[in-house]
Order: sequence, then structure tokens, then C-alpha cells
Amino acid sequence: MALVWQLVGMAARTTHDAELAALEQQCRPEVLRQAAWAGAEAKQAANQLLVT
Repeated sequence: MALVWQLVGMAARTTHDAELAALEQQCRPEVLRQAAWAGAEAKQAANQLLVT
């Protein structure tokens, strides 16, 4: 999902779409935070599977 927002940002800059660029700047950090959380949860679950 983070890649999608990166592409949205690139498209916004290429087309000089200020509204789309603002949306990307607003949403992308939250998506990156969620991706980091999901990655940490997946690692923790994988470790628990190995132990049990």
C-alpha cells in the first residue's frame, strides 16, 4: 500500500496536481505507520509459531 501512495505522489508531482499531492502528503505517513505495525505483528506471530 505504501508503494501505491508513492506512485500517487509521483503522479501528482508529474501532473502538477496540488490537491492530489496534498492528499498524498496527508495519507502516506499513516500508511507507512500501519505497514510498520503490520510488519512487527507478522514477525511476532512468526516467532510464536516457531515456539509452539
